[in-house]
Amino acid sequence: MYLTPEEERMLAGEEGGLVREAMKFLVRLGESYNAERMIDISYANVFIASSFWGKGALTPNLIQDAVEAGVKVRVPTTFNNWGLGCLSTDETVWERMDVPGHVREQVLRENEIAKSMGIVPTWTCAPYLVCDIGWYPEGSHISTVESSAIVYFNSVLGARTNRDCLASFFAAITGKYPECGYYLDENRYGVYHIDLQTKIADTMSYGLLGLYAGKIVGLETPVFTGITKPRTEDLMELSAALASSGAVTLFHIVGVTPEAPDFETAFGGGEPRERITVTHSELEAVYNKVSDMEGKVDFVCLGCPHYSIREMKKVSELLDGKRVHKDVTLWICTAPQTAMFAEMAGYAETIRKAGGTIMSGPAFCPLFGPGRPGPEYTFAHPDYSIGSFATDAAKQAYYARPNLRAEKVFLGSTEQCIEAAITGAWRPV
Repeated sequence: MYLTPEEERMLAGEEGGLVREAMKFLVRLGESYNAERMIDISYANVFIASSFWGKGALTPNLIQDAVEAGVKVRVPTTFNNWGLGCLSTDETVWERMDVPGHVREQVLRENEIAKSMGIVPTWTCAPYLVCDIGWYPEGSHISTVESSAIVYFNSVLGARTNRDCLASFFAAITGKYPECGYYLDENRYGVYHIDLQTKIADTMSYGLLGLYAGKIVGLETPVFTGITKPRTEDLMELSAALASSGAVTLFHIVGVTPEAPDFETAFGGGEPRERITVTHSELEAVYNKVSDMEGKVDFVCLGCPHYSIREMKKVSELLDGKRVHKDVTLWICTAPQTAMFAEMAGYAETIRKAGGTIMSGPAFCPLFGPGRPGPEYTFAHPDYSIGSFATDAAKQAYYARPNLRAEKVFLGSTEQCIEAAITGAWRPV
């Protein structure tokens, strides 16, 4: 792979050990995909994930040496402390969730690393809701983590990224990424045509559509027709669901998303591999597979991906003057920045007064966090179950049984979820 003189200097270690190892990783990644060169990126959203470091040359000391040497990221970079947590949530939550002490120490350490390197801690799975859109304009090259964010950046915003993990951190350190995968035009065209033949009016239905399509297309790019005026939250839910039942990186909606002004453009002038018709029957079948119909509710969790301020407002209105059932836990998960807006607008006070808890930060996503509820706790305690779990997010419904050992899972609208939180029971509509 061709390297510029600047990239050669990085690889030779002239800019420090961390930069050397970052470039070494990116070169190997590029060679595995037959990339011909590196390209410049304009933005990165990263995990530092220091718990993964420790084999070979990648050690915690390497990061610490870089911090002491004053190494900074080369592009605007945000930080999602996935699976660990953040400092913006009430610290008593750590105790209630039995989060291990070493996890808290790692959170503090990684937060300090991020700040020292010029990384902005956003602590959200939806950084596009709280960041400067000028960092990732349509057609820009970026590198990001988090499955639903990857899909959203690629599809809705038209920025270009692969499915990354540590590569994003290395890209931020070097400002480079091998030109391969979804950076190339030929890999961004549609493969499957998903023809929606039924009206979908709520966010939950977009999630069902994503679960159905993701299962079929797997790693490939679907092109949707039949969707006309989706909201931001609808597209977030679609992105998350496609990356749950499948491993989708990019989708197009004809007449909606930036790379699909028309059907022909979305497929690059070619023909789809297969046309798949989706009616109400297909979506109903997905719903019946992931959701139970009725029963008591123990835990209600909203905000996967993290709730927008519009959704926080809706929840506060639904809870105004009401009270969460004494036997039900209600969580609303959102970015710390959105939580601050909710405080300023009075939504947070209404939610707390009703008995709900605002969880701001990624560690408190029960699907992946280290505390209770969370898969690490679940797998370490064979007798543990979250009980009956209700959500308005298809992604959470999809993962709740295996990750949280849920006895029952209920998927429904936000209104249904709040009603269940108040009454302690799920009833069919």
